[in-house]
Amino acid sequence: IRLPEGRRQVAAILGTVLVGAAYVPLDVMWPDHRIAQIAEQCSLAALCEPGGRIDDLLADPAAWLPQSA
Repeated sequence: IRLPEGRRQVAAILGTVLVGAAYVPLDVMWPDHRIAQIAEQCSLAALCEPGGRIDDLLADPAAWLPQSA
């Protein structure tokens, strides 16, 4: 979850926890290359951020997205 502090961030955290998923808090001030490193290390399945720039964070998003069975 990479959202600024506020209602949207709280809603995202609560929604994630309520469905039984895990989340990684990401600071909106961190540079994209740092977010990409964390995303790769954690094997993130999704990224919640304003604008949804998930493709910009990693050169090859398919490398860390879950593979279909």
